[in-house]
Amino acid sequence: MISRTRGFSLIEVVVAVAILGIASVAILRHFSQSLYMVGRASVPTRYGDSLKYYFTEAVRSYTENPEDEIQYENDEYEFVFDFGDPTFPEAKDYNLIPGIVLKEITAHVLLKPDRREIYKQVTYYVLPTAKN
Repeated sequence: MISRTRGFSLIEVVVAVAILGIASVAILRHFSQSLYMVGRASVPTRYGDSLKYYFTEAVRSYTENPEDEIQYENDEYEFVFDFGDPTFPEAKDYNLIPGIVLKEITAHVLLKPDRREIYKQVTYYVLPTAKN
């Protein structure tokens, strides 16, 4: 007696391909979202170190020569720091202490070619008053 080995039926193949298709779409969707999030998260790291450096320089510059706005730039970005008085009521308590003043510093990161704002952060910072 000769036995016939049977292969997969057409229905079994179609079901297997459908399952693989659904699984691959789910995996690729997750992979593309991961790539999007990694790319989005890496944007601040491109200018993050420069922003920290220029923020420190702006604070140092402000303590020596108070100006309302201080700007720095590199090849790709422009960093603008606005120094203003805080608007919340408790800020007056800080300004009563001799030798210091509380300032609201708004940091803007602008993309160089078209000056489009890509980042903005408001920080409250205690600064020494100007030297006499």
